[in-house]
Amino acid sequence: MSTRTCAVPGCSKLCGPRVYSPYCPAHRKALRCHGHPEQRPVTFYELAPHMTAVRGVVKRNPDSEAWAIVGTRWGHLLEQAEPIAAAPASGLPFHKPTWQAADMLLKVAAVADAAKVREVMLALYLLRMRDPHRFRDDKAFTFTLVRRLRHLAPMAKGRYWSHKAQRSSCVYREAPPRAVAVLGAWLGEVFGLAGFLVAEALCTREVKAAGERARLAEAVGAFA
Repeated sequence: MSTRTCAVPGCSKLCGPRVYSPYCPAHRKALRCHGHPEQRPVTFYELAPHMTAVRGVVKRNPDSEAWAIVGTRWGHLLEQAEPIAAAPASGLPFHKPTWQAADMLLKVAAVADAAKVREVMLALYLLRMRDPHRFRDDKAFTFTLVRRLRHLAPMAKGRYWSHKAQRSSCVYREAPPRAVAVLGAWLGEVFGLAGFLVAEALCTREVKAAGERARLAEAVGAFA
């Protein structure tokens, strides 16, 4: 029986017998699913206010060329993914993680609106800028991009009734980590620059508004 404890600070669980990983089972699962043993998943409810902020930007600037550029990049990515996803049927050799990434991407694109995909991706970049410590590292953020993208499509392998939440929940088949890394890199190429610029613009606007509120409060406080 292994006596090694988990390498994550504060975790005293055992790694388990015949295991080369320095992490306990729970942190090994987090590493596989989220890209880092200490990364917590981003829920829809946590992301919702950031999505609302992105929708506000789009509503205030409906004719911006930025949306057309992002849409063009998304379309090019889907075009490039189609022959990759069809490679196994053609009998040609292919790279399995790349094929899995293309297959996941096209499944999402078949049921999710491009505007919704853009909204979710930009909201994640906004979350990262507003809360820099939310993601443990770049890999964890990349895995989160893919995880939230996959939630836009019905990729569940089953459903169960949660007595705690009092609702029906889905059970998702986790994607292979190497395929997630490929798809995450693609998403970064499409949405990375736009996500950073939109997040920076929103945060600058919020800082300016906070400064105006502070000056107004100071002026009101000086009333005789």
